[in-house]
Amino acid sequence: GGAGHFVKMIHNGVEYAEMQLLAELVYLLKHHAHLEYPAIADVLTELGERGAQSYLLEITINILRATECETYLLDTILDKSGNKGTGGWSTVAAAEYGYPASMIATALFARYTSARKTERVAREAQYSLPRRNFEASTEALFGAYQISRIVNHHQGFQLINEANTRHDWGIRLPEVARIWTNGCIIRSSLMESLIPALETDTSLLAHPELASFTQALHSSLVQVCNAASQARCALPNHQAALQFLLSYTLGQGSANLIQAQRDYFGAHTYQKVNDPTEAHYHTDWENLS
Repeated sequence: GGAGHFVKMIHNGVEYAEMQLLAELVYLLKHHAHLEYPAIADVLTELGERGAQSYLLEITINILRATECETYLLDTILDKSGNKGTGGWSTVAAAEYGYPASMIATALFARYTSARKTERVAREAQYSLPRRNFEASTEALFGAYQISRIVNHHQGFQLINEANTRHDWGIRLPEVARIWTNGCIIRSSLMESLIPALETDTSLLAHPELASFTQALHSSLVQVCNAASQARCALPNHQAALQFLLSYTLGQGSANLIQAQRDYFGAHTYQKVNDPTEAHYHTDWENLS
């Protein structure tokens, strides 16, 4: 039914972001830390041994070690990513339900950017931005990857919860996580740990243990994103995780100005701080004294 199709669609959206995070790690280590594929495979193997084991990590390690005619097979594959539509459908669903599933959307747009290979090659030649070395520790990189995955899973489950609440589907998020640990592409040790967490909190980032873990690793994500920017290395999904966390953990944001602008040009009204009536107001901005 509708609930099952929706859950499968979001599974694939989360998958998009998980794949993109690994692609970013490998690219960074290859082109900005100057590691060869076997060494990168060793780094990812250590990452798995430290609690980040997953099916996608496992196959990525295998891909990095694969050779054909004494050439690493990955180097023979054109960097133009395809998609079958589920990432787009998940992104449309996020817009329809008003949920900021930014990591799914960013992973989708990264694929769209990759498809514009001819334009990218031309712009690289035109802009000639210098590629620099990545200056951050492997420890920070591990932390950034782990926290980004938590944000991705948080967003995916929250999007399912939004639809579930609206349609009264009766979906149990712990059961979804349990199903996703068995034979699914996004099965992982992280997913297994989310089952008990979802029993008590539909919001993973509100769960005390996950919140503490995320707080402890936040500086690693900041460090990696800053170092990658300095190295001129695109990490769109790690950046998406960071920007979501910065916004999501900020009680006072910038949307008051957005509301003022909307009211100024379109009389869309706004609500006032500390107004228990939750009334909507309009200001004649151009005639203020």
